[in-house]
Amino acid sequence: MARKPYDKIIKAKLGVEGVGSATIPADSTSVTVEHNYGKTPTIVIAVPTNEYGIDFYISNKNATTFTINIQVPQAGDATFDWVCR
Repeated sequence: MARKPYDKIIKAKLGVEGVGSATIPADSTSVTVEHNYGKTPTIVIAVPTNEYGIDFYISNKNATTFTINIQVPQAGDATFDWVCR
């Protein structure tokens, strides 16, 4: 996961510890995200960044990862931006 130049600003303004992007590949229903928070996040917020990230939910939060899931495999990659704390 490449860091975006505004990640530090988002962390400071929102009080979040993990910031990033994730992609669920076409024809798949989930992606496991490494958040680098160092502990299990209390909250994870994900925002779809294209039309393929509909009907999603977060599962399996732990000290190193969480999973973004969609109900039905899509024809294209489903992309998300996320924050956690």
